[in-house]
Amino acid sequence: RRAIRYGNGWIPNASRSHYADVTEFLPGFREMATSAGRDPASISVTIWGVPEDLDRIKRYREQGIDRVVVSLPSEDRNKILPALDRWADLIRKTAN
Repeated sequence: RRAIRYGNGWIPNASRSHYADVTEFLPGFREMATSAGRDPASISVTIWGVPEDLDRIKRYREQGIDRVVVSLPSEDRNKILPALDRWADLIRKTAN
């Protein structure tokens, strides 16, 4: 409700257990926006903590999610660079 009343966006954390599938909350969020006199499309939705899951990311896009933010662990380059490559591949596949 604060995101709707005072802000320009909502940033749920997908890694939190009660947000396991953020898309389940979108209809209610959009209804709250409409009830508050806001155009739901004027409130961007950015999902934080997104897992490496192509189907889920595509579903987010289809549901109108504006962007996703990935989390990378603090590791050495031997672990981070392959993770970045996997994410780059997922992003390319999502764009198609």
